[in-house]
Formats: sequence, structure tokens, C-alpha cells
Amino acid sequence: MEISLDQVKEILINRKRVTAEQVADDLGLVITQENRKATFRNLRSLIRKVVDSNGGKRDEVDNEGRQIYQL
Repeated sequence: MEISLDQVKEILINRKRVTAEQVADDLGLVITQENRKATFRNLRSLIRKVVDSNGGKRDEVDNEGRQIYQL
């Protein structure tokens, strides 16, 4: 499944504070053991592009050590 920056941006705007796992759920991505590492690496890269180009923040982590992204 091809993911666009606009899809990621819309999720970040609507959810306010979000982790990569929540973005994956919102996009309906099917995460398997075989594709997990590559999928989240690519997804986090897209999220960082959106956050950084729109003046967002990504300096917090949740209780489980997952990065929190905000726009």
C-alpha cells in the first residue's frame, strides 16, 4: 500500500498527539512479523518529514518508549 504525505498529515492534524503505531492503525496497515521493521521504519520517516516541514514536535515519548508526534 502506497502512503502519501497528505494522508499522514491529515492523521496528525486530526489526532493531535500520535505514535507511529496509531498512524499505522488509522491507515489500516496490516503489520506482520515479516514486514514490521521495514514498515515502521518507512512510516516513521514519512511522519518525520510531515512533522518537520510543518513546524510540529517530536520530542516526547510515551510510557512504553514510543515517540510521540504532534502538529
